[in-house]
Amino acid sequence: MNALNLVLLAAGIAAMAAGIVRIRGPYRRLEALKATDENLRRYEDWRGGRRRIDAPGETGADVMRRVLRDQVRAWGLVVAGGLLLVFLAFFLR
Repeated sequence: MNALNLVLLAAGIAAMAAGIVRIRGPYRRLEALKATDENLRRYEDWRGGRRRIDAPGETGADVMRRVLRDQVRAWGLVVAGGLLLVFLAFFLR
């Protein structure tokens, strides 16, 4: 392995590690928000559906869900870029 391969390998591993560390928080919050929504739907079904859950308009939870998805997507791209760098490190000679 030459110096370019080592640099690409180190950069790829660093990018993947940073992406994985940074993706965990938004992903956990997104899953917790999904669980809360499911719990609310079960509760409304149990009560007889007196309130309309799917009311028109955007709620704060919808905005938060969109922001969290964007963060997960962005850090997922960082992880994919790191994986690409690792593959390039092994295929370049």
